[in-house]
Amino acid sequence: MRPKRKREKPIRGQGGLLTASPFLLPSLIGLAVFSLLPLVISLFLSLTDWNGLDRLADPGFFAEHFVGLENYRAILGGGEFWQVLGNTLEYIALYIPLMLACSLGVAYLLSRERRGVTAFRIIYYIPVLTSWVAASMIWKSMLSPQYGAVNGILGFFGIEGPGWLLDENWAMPAIVLVSVWKDMGFFGLILLSGMIGINRSYYEAASLDGAGYYIVAVLLAVVALVPFAWMISTSLKSRGALMSIPIEWIPAEPTLDAYGEVFSRFPFLKTIGNSLFITCSFTLLTIISASMAAFAFAKIRFRGSQAVLALYLATMMIPTQVTMIPLFVVMNKLGLIDSYASVILPGIFKPFAVFMLVQQMRAIPNDFLDAARIDGAGIFQVYRRIALPMCAPTIATLAVTTFMESWNDYLWPLLMLTDRNKMTLPIALSTLNGQYNTEYNVLMAGSLISMIPIIVIYLCAQKQFKNGLMAGGIKG
Repeated sequence: MRPKRKREKPIRGQGGLLTASPFLLPSLIGLAVFSLLPLVISLFLSLTDWNGLDRLADPGFFAEHFVGLENYRAILGGGEFWQVLGNTLEYIALYIPLMLACSLGVAYLLSRERRGVTAFRIIYYIPVLTSWVAASMIWKSMLSPQYGAVNGILGFFGIEGPGWLLDENWAMPAIVLVSVWKDMGFFGLILLSGMIGINRSYYEAASLDGAGYYIVAVLLAVVALVPFAWMISTSLKSRGALMSIPIEWIPAEPTLDAYGEVFSRFPFLKTIGNSLFITCSFTLLTIISASMAAFAFAKIRFRGSQAVLALYLATMMIPTQVTMIPLFVVMNKLGLIDSYASVILPGIFKPFAVFMLVQQMRAIPNDFLDAARIDGAGIFQVYRRIALPMCAPTIATLAVTTFMESWNDYLWPLLMLTDRNKMTLPIALSTLNGQYNTEYNVLMAGSLISMIPIIVIYLCAQKQFKNGLMAGGIKG
């Protein structure tokens, strides 16, 4: 049983809003501009009949366009809203139990001290690194009724596969299965961070030993890796081989033509450069802003700190879609549309990053910080030379997850970046998906290329990533 972590109080002798302000200011600006202001605008617009064209700043706009609660009545009175709500509840009812079961299985397998557990941890997390754009393309190909891998596997066992996404009875289960495949590695590691604090004797009797452990672990690894094997196989096929029956699991005549086609469709190297610049800038901004705010909340006494932190955490409950249109209005007003800044600046406020670092910084013994202050170090030096190095594992974890989030982001860059020379990789990949005809070999080639940087970064930082997650497993 691991010892409980002592929660340290703020630094003795250090307090006041004036001391905390420089640390809080960046994230507070982000809170106001990128969260609270769009939320207020969203509420304001919901009471009007704004058509998206009229200027909100025009005199008399609200008086002219005010409709009260009419929009809410129209939504609640229509059948479409209730249908969508029912679909959402069905998704939740299917997703949560299956996700919990798979994630607990992943966490349990990774909690065993067995040979190869590091390899299994990497394999289980690879689907998480995949963007939803790439994942949707992979699974759209795999779930093809005639030429897909899933029905091919079922056919091998004499089972006739359904239409999946083309069948209204199977579309929702298919979406749930894809979501669980993509998310189980992440939630498995989160649950693993809690499992390390459990006395092993409580569940030792139910443990899998010997061959049983490796059979289950390998089967789960196969489930995680089959889509990537299919992606690689498809990317090496010619156009004619895509629709061959029976399915060619290993291309009879492998070719790299699809990769050449990817580079010819759009400026691919420029697109990779755009993604790297935006992602690195976004990650750096998030880490700096979140760590400064976390240091203020954890180690500086000031009135109202708990209320402000609660406000930060409350914003995590606001769906991104609610504030997306108002935030677009804000960016347009600031003249940032079609600029890298419009995609990077929202990284200045990430409440989840603040929350993670607050927990870690509260555990830093104040003796280290007080000793630095006695030696003449300023508050910024204490933050930079003591607090940041002692939070290195958590910062590494946040860096990987933030990099992954920004690298794979699709919708917000799509709204902000209209110049083809500024588009990011997920946007570029989406252009390969035709409305009537899809060249899956080209799609898979582009998806594979887009995944390489994030996988390399994860492999290089996976030890620090694991340590950062495990830090949350020590109760305190």
